[in-house]
Amino acid sequence: MVRAVMQTLEHLWASDLDLGTLAKTSARLSDLALIQQRVRASLPPGAMLPPDARDAALARIHFAPAFIGSVMLERLVDVDMVWRYRLGRCQWARLSGDALAAK
Repeated sequence: MVRAVMQTLEHLWASDLDLGTLAKTSARLSDLALIQQRVRASLPPGAMLPPDARDAALARIHFAPAFIGSVMLERLVDVDMVWRYRLGRCQWARLSGDALAAK
């Protein structure tokens, strides 16, 4: 049961779905949102859920060109939705057509 819940949460996070918004549409999604809140609350300092890590990284995105330079994702066929749109809008990151292809 724990494995199934974690796999479901991982799929939701990778798909960039907001459980807070979706929780209002279904009792099951409301339960998953509650589990997500409890997981977030139980994480040790410095650990984040994937959407939170993405948001924290994007809040500091202006440091990226000086820190790591230009980035090109080429021949990468699997970019999760949680990153795809945001990476496509960065001036310092270039994505090939494969990386932006829909799953």
